[in-house]
Amino acid sequence: VPVPTAQWKKDGTALSEADTDIQMTPDRAQLRIPAAERGDSGEYELTLSNEVGTEVIPVAVRVLDRPGKPEGPLDVVDVYSDRCSLLWDRPKDDGGSPIKHYVVEKKDSEANNWQEECTTEDLEIDVTGLQEGHRYTFQVKAVNDQGVSDPLPADGEIIAKDPWDPSDPPSEPEVIDYDKDYAELSWQPPARDGGAPIEKYIIEKKKK
Repeated sequence: VPVPTAQWKKDGTALSEADTDIQMTPDRAQLRIPAAERGDSGEYELTLSNEVGTEVIPVAVRVLDRPGKPEGPLDVVDVYSDRCSLLWDRPKDDGGSPIKHYVVEKKDSEANNWQEECTTEDLEIDVTGLQEGHRYTFQVKAVNDQGVSDPLPADGEIIAKDPWDPSDPPSEPEVIDYDKDYAELSWQPPARDGGAPIEKYIIEKKKK
């Protein structure tokens, strides 16, 4: 039987030998794509022809790779003096295999090196154990069986502090009534509450 000629197509377009390595033997048709990338995935078609006839063989090709970085933004929300929360989205490209988990890293500006905070299968986490007043930056990576993605960084850094400031002091208390076993006090509330309602007052006394 005469050895057939081979023509390869991808998504309906003929492939050039300049970009591929096409080899044909009596019992094998081979297509090699050097340095294949995710974009080389698709529907391929092998057409074999000789004087006897023509045969068309469809071939589905999936190129596996490490995933793209998670979709941003990486939101840092609910920031307090000792904790915050992070949210992000799945990568647009999972690399052709399922995302196994995400790696969340943080960097304290005083330490200046990235440390793994946790791994998670979720798209949000609560970060705890922050040091009040320290500045932090965060990044998250996606992981599949092929490897680890590039990091998605948060936009800027945060300061670990409560979203309110200490209030001003109340006015000096005045004794408006008293007896041998009680005293009635009066004072004015702080001029500035620091951004949060005043919950209570603490009254202290000492003997002269």
